[in-house]
Amino acid sequence: DNLAAGTTLPSGTELYPIPASYFPFPAERSPPSVFCDAGSGNTWDGSAWTCESCPQGKFSLGSALLCTSCVPGTYSGTTGATTSDTCQVCEEAGTGSSEGS
Repeated sequence: DNLAAGTTLPSGTELYPIPASYFPFPAERSPPSVFCDAGSGNTWDGSAWTCESCPQGKFSLGSALLCTSCVPGTYSGTTGATTSDTCQVCEEAGTGSSEGS
């Protein structure tokens, strides 16, 4: 079952084991606990996690903690993308990244 966007988990709740390397933040910062709407994911503003539109090169299907990068060799020029279908194959050599973009 998917959680509704905006759902906040009680402190200490773990839905499934998440490797520390998945989250792009220092170990002392707690993981995000609010699920965002489609096209958005949590970003750290220096003091708290907030849901923001996914940047170009990423997408979110909804009820997600973080935006997902396009697969390597593809790129999405869409901000707030709600599907991986926006990730298109890069036309020119060197326009993609090894992490997707």
